[in-house]
Amino acid sequence: MIRLPLPPGTQECFDARHCFAALASWSGGDWPRAVAEVVRRHPVLQSVEPALLRKHTQEVLSPAGAFELATLISAGSLLVAHADAVSLRTPDPKREQCLRRLLECLGEGPTYFTNHGGAEEGRDADFLTTAFHADVIAGPTLDICLIGVTNQRLLVLWRFEED
Repeated sequence: MIRLPLPPGTQECFDARHCFAALASWSGGDWPRAVAEVVRRHPVLQSVEPALLRKHTQEVLSPAGAFELATLISAGSLLVAHADAVSLRTPDPKREQCLRRLLECLGEGPTYFTNHGGAEEGRDADFLTTAFHADVIAGPTLDICLIGVTNQRLLVLWRFEED
């Protein structure tokens, strides 16, 4: 597996203190094992195990849901109620363009996975709701991930905050 550069400006969309973003080339197979390899050197995510990913993630059934999750990961807080923060539903053309370019890096037909409990609601999931549950995967932190998978690429976006 080879790490690929993210589109220009992507790092500006993700605060390194609370976020992780990576794109990798891979040949398919066991995506949880590949994700664990991608994040293993990150100090917060190094304890992520493939078995935890398999057990605590669900498929995101719509591209709109994946975009909402990318928005939450890039600009939302997991600890501050969204009503008290800048609304993630307020249009932000620069952020939206950055996130669309990033998701487009996967190419056609990606499958997305997350530990955000809203995925249980299927295609109608609202990932920007102010109240949600998540299956914590990254140890002592509150975390939300979005993992995009195709036969050739893997996108890992993760937000983590101290509980």
